[in-house]
This record gives sequence, C-alpha cells and structure tokens, in this order.
Amino acid sequence: MLTVTSNTLQKTVNAMSRNESVASAFVQWMEYEVSTEELNRFINTLKDGRERRAYQMMRDAVMLTNTFAEADRAIAAVGDRKLQREMRNIMASMPTTQYALSLLKSAGAGAWYDASDLTQYKATYRCNLLTYSEQFDNAVWAKAACSVTPNTAVAPDGTTTMDTLVEDATSAYHYLQPASTTVTARPYTASIRAKLATGTRKLVIREGVSTGAYATFDLSAGTVAASGAGGVGAITPLGSGVYLCSMTYTAVAGTASTQLALTNGTAFATYTGDGTSGIYLWGAQLEVGSSATAY
Repeated sequence: MLTVTSNTLQKTVNAMSRNESVASAFVQWMEYEVSTEELNRFINTLKDGRERRAYQMMRDAVMLTNTFAEADRAIAAVGDRKLQREMRNIMASMPTTQYALSLLKSAGAGAWYDASDLTQYKATYRCNLLTYSEQFDNAVWAKAACSVTPNTAVAPDGTTTMDTLVEDATSAYHYLQPASTTVTARPYTASIRAKLATGTRKLVIREGVSTGAYATFDLSAGTVAASGAGGVGAITPLGSGVYLCSMTYTAVAGTASTQLALTNGTAFATYTGDGTSGIYLWGAQLEVGSSATAY
C-alpha cells in the first residue's frame, strides 16, 4: 500500500489511480494527517457506487457511527477482489481500541472484546448469555431444594455481593438454574466465582438440557474433582479462598441451561441435605468459546 504524508497528498493524486489516492487518503486520515472533510472529497471522486459506499462505511466504522461488521459487508459487495483485499488491509490497521469498540456495537448489551483473541483483521467479542449474574436470589434463577441469601461475602471486585447457596434438608438434587439459553453447535464455557462457605460440599457446573456435560470442583482443595459427558473443568485461584471454576463443553444446537449444584460426591446426584452446607457464588457467566474470559 502506498502511504503518503498530508503535505504531499494532493500532488500524489495525479500520479495515482483514483482508488489508490482514496486508499492513501484513508490511511492518512486514520493517522490524523488528513481531515474528514478532505477524506470525504476523495471518497466522492469515486464513480463506482459500491466502492464509494464501502469507503463511507469504513470511515463510519472508525468513527464508531456504524460497526466493523457493517463495513465488511459493504466491502464484500465491491466487485474487485484486489480492491477488497486493499480495503480490508486498511481496516486491519484501525487502532485496536476503535476496532474493538466497533465490534462491540454489533454485539449488543453486555458484550466485551477479549484482547487475547485480537489479531490483525480478526477479533471476537464475548457476550455473557446469563442475566442477573450476581443476583442468585432473583427469580430468574430457579431454586431446587436450596435457598439463596444475598450479599453475604466479599466478591473478587471488593464489594460485598457474593451470595450464599445453601442446600435444604430433603433428599433431592440441590441446585440453581436460570432460564434456558439458545445455543448453536459449538464450544461454550460456563463459569462461576465460588468459595466454600460451610460444610464440605463440592460445586458442580452442569449443562442441564441436552448434553449433561459437567465438572465438579473441590473448593477446599482448589481442584477439579471430576468431569464427564464431554465437560472439561478448570479452576483458578483468585485469592481469599475464591476460585474461578469453569466448565467447557460442545453444545447441541437448540437450548442449554447452566446448572450450579451442590453435591456430596463427585457428580450431579440426589442426596439428603443437612440444611446448612453451602457455597458463596458470584459472577456467573456463559459464553461462546473454549475458556472463561474476564468477567
């Protein structure tokens, strides 16, 4: 790609093809060496409406008035493959923060980008598919043979917002479960920040609709005690006895539900509770991907 400085830009135009001049103007504009008004004048010289629209959408993506995905669709409509590559190379040089913010605009509320996924012209955003992810006392979380007391312990962010999940004294499965989530056939990771409260119960993260994938966590030892049905567990200490517990599985297209259960063994099972054993919970998350990202 030919790059020119702003003080030679006008002179260079006459020696370049129309698209080359617009491409160079665009790069210089992203480097704050050409004004938006100047860039628009170059874009408006293009006779091909698809090419003109693609540059306009690229400009708006950088300015965050539309999304990178929208710009890419406009680029895909351009008939010249070589020009498409040139346009995408230009977008690949977009400042990382603007690039990420553009992606987030297409993701919707509750989304973020994962810096570890960000490479040239490739990035992913993550979106927490669970709601009320710190408020397990909310009616969104169905409670089976258990109860939740809110705001009983200090969370990883320093606020007293961890909730206590306590089993009742019946013979049953003891767990929380939110409404089912629509999923596609790809890897998902369910995660929770957890700490042992009273007793010796283990925590189970389980997909409860189609796969039965699960992982069991020993919060006193800080280990993955078991996993099965395609679930892969991981545990990371966060300090003060809190652990990030995650379970990755490949979903079956349709719906999935993330169960957070207590167990007296190493799997999701019925047992007679004692009415006192429990675990502190905070920051539930379900996201597309093979690992848990920052909450």
